[in-house]
Amino acid sequence: MAVHLDARWHTLSTSSPVRAQVATRILHDPRIASLGTIVFCHGLGMGAESYDALQRHWAQRGYAVVAPEFSDSLAHLARTLPHESIDRSDPTAWMTNERVVEHALGLMFDTDQWIGRALDASAVIDGLDELLGTVPGASPDRPIVAGHSYGGHTAQLIGGARIDRGNGLESFAHESVSAAIPMSPQGSGERGLTRDSWAAIDIPWLVISGEHDIAARGQGLEWRREAFDLAPAGGRHLAVVRAADHGLGGIAGPAPIYRGDAEAVLAVTRATTAFIDAARSGAAVATDSWWPADERLATESK
Repeated sequence: MAVHLDARWHTLSTSSPVRAQVATRILHDPRIASLGTIVFCHGLGMGAESYDALQRHWAQRGYAVVAPEFSDSLAHLARTLPHESIDRSDPTAWMTNERVVEHALGLMFDTDQWIGRALDASAVIDGLDELLGTVPGASPDRPIVAGHSYGGHTAQLIGGARIDRGNGLESFAHESVSAAIPMSPQGSGERGLTRDSWAAIDIPWLVISGEHDIAARGQGLEWRREAFDLAPAGGRHLAVVRAADHGLGGIAGPAPIYRGDAEAVLAVTRATTAFIDAARSGAAVATDSWWPADERLATESK
């Protein structure tokens, strides 16, 4: 029987170069002690409430799910572009409006914006004691970070992928992060990432992409999987969702430009949950023994 979970919100200070505060959504099952904490990073033009089914699945599994609302969110787009009549109840309808898309892509390729995302996520991790103060058994000290699309870039940075803004590689990794799940992540040559960006990854790492996962500038699966291929061996895993595009079946909800595929969503849900469970337990994630059997997934481990 499904359990209704009420989300609550809390605002924290952030050192982001584009704003002073970050609103954060906290979701957990009050009936049980938390198994651990997941910090979830939404994609471009989405929000902390996007990917709700995936977040609720993790919460009902026993995790506290903490989701920052970034400065490129749907709410931001609606406030900044009032004449476009953006529907806040539909986090993907704006994707068919060329003027809104142009503005959103400007945010995605703005250095201050994507650095701001990383600093927002770090502020949330630093504030987990405050955010989870009323969550029974919460474990704020070793969170797992996950994110999709633009959120996949944020998860990579917080998890240890280094970027070059013109003065050599620099790190925005948070030392408390115990594992990372970049979904539809970026490869080299974009947003500061180089072929050396993943050389220092030293935590359990699950990369998920779709077989037909095309980026805004046309890059495909081979580019997406660099986050796995160029990371050192040892607890690194890759899952490619067969026949799925960038929406991974609709993990953020229905989208007009992506193919809905309930089986793909289920495959992503199973894989991420199994990885999170294994990462929480420690040793199992260093092998491929945790993989769920799923014919929609092509998997690799190293």
